[in-house]
Amino acid sequence: MALDIQAIVEDGFIDDSEVAAIRAEIFGDDGEDGSDVSEGEFRMVDQIKNSVEYGQWVPAFEVLYIEAGVNYAARDGEVDANEAAVLNEIIGADGMTDALEEHLLISLRASGATIHPSLMG
Repeated sequence: MALDIQAIVEDGFIDDSEVAAIRAEIFGDDGEDGSDVSEGEFRMVDQIKNSVEYGQWVPAFEVLYIEAGVNYAARDGEVDANEAAVLNEIIGADGMTDALEEHLLISLRASGATIHPSLMG
């Protein structure tokens, strides 16, 4: 079943039940990190983030955003040129790097993955 993004963001706040639904969509029914996050899935999480006013979410959404980004880009131990380009596009879309995006970049570097030099930050 496809996630209804509009229903998640319509009240302007991402709550715990919505985070659980997003987690189940991208990591599987049990919400564990057992499955790989695709580019499309990470773009969806970013779209949800950008569809509400910054910070209008529970802390669990920030954890999910970072987990999804790291899983998408560094799951194989390397952020390659394509993944770096996607991240640069997503992070730079509004012309600034917000605190959550900065935490994602920090987490990618801390993951031990080899980072392509074109990744911003």
